[in-house]
Amino acid sequence: MSENIEILQRQFDAYCTKVLKYAAITYYHANRRRKAHEVSFSSLLEKDLAEVSTTDRYPCMLYYFQVREWLVEVQSEPLGNAIGRLTPYRREIILLSYFLGFKNKEIAALYGCNPKNISYHKMRAVRQIRAEMEVRRHE
Repeated sequence: MSENIEILQRQFDAYCTKVLKYAAITYYHANRRRKAHEVSFSSLLEKDLAEVSTTDRYPCMLYYFQVREWLVEVQSEPLGNAIGRLTPYRREIILLSYFLGFKNKEIAALYGCNPKNISYHKMRAVRQIRAEMEVRRHE
């Protein structure tokens, strides 16, 4: 009787060993197939990463500026602060140009002035924004 129990235990051990061996083989094959299709986040291009990621947006992180009849939303805190420190004239030029896509001639027509004047104020505003953001970055 004890011989039969010993034989059954050996058969069961052999069966368990075989099951574990094939389970491991199946796992390694599945792992290899998955790795063939996976890409690490560090190797993704920025545009590809933007497709698979999301950023939380909170109302306190957004800056809104009124430009004539348009409401412009700025999502960057440092940029919103820097734009807020511009004179109203330069702020509107920057917002019309970079956020609403107006050309210098179109902005000049809105204000009744020369496009070169708009270009000058836009250049000065960009310099001021850049300088303020540099100061904030080093703080």
